[in-house]
Amino acid sequence: MKPIELVAELVRRGVEMAVIEGSLRWRAPLGALNEEMLQRLTDYRDQLTAILNDAQQRKPGVCTRCRRVDPPVLMEVDTRYLCGDCWRGR
Repeated sequence: MKPIELVAELVRRGVEMAVIEGSLRWRAPLGALNEEMLQRLTDYRDQLTAILNDAQQRKPGVCTRCRRVDPPVLMEVDTRYLCGDCWRGR
């Protein structure tokens, strides 16, 4: 699993991630992270931190599905921007 695929899976599971004072932090619903996912978070910590730092530098985007303008937490998927709700299929 590539780091960006891990981000997508974590978002799908409802995991919230942020870089705080240079450290990766996350908050997850009960049961969202099993031991395998926790190990992946640890293994890819540096790459995930870089992805989130990059996302925080982006300008807000417009979701191609709902047209909502979201903060720079948007994920680029096949050149389309999807807000968190549309990414999760809501």
